[in-house]
Amino acid sequence: MSLDIEIKCADIAKISVDLIVLKHAQGFFGADKLVANKLSGEDNPIKDMAPSVGEHLILQTFGKIKAKPVVFIGVTKLVLHILNIMIALK
Repeated sequence: MSLDIEIKCADIAKISVDLIVLKHAQGFFGADKLVANKLSGEDNPIKDMAPSVGEHLILQTFGKIKAKPVVFIGVTKLVLHILNIMIALK
């Protein structure tokens, strides 16, 4: 079995892929916010798509976006990642 990973610069809701993996940095920002908003609804509120740090959530999209499943992975707040990058660049 092989696994092909592609990084694309495109509208994430309109690309046809087998799986989208997104971070949830204890808040929705950018692409993860766009996807969460498209998938949310009365029966699936956005707050229920927010995994804790170290947890993950797999959602079927039911045609709301082109990808069939989406995985949200809970990570620490983005400010911590930005600080680590700044420290590494010094």
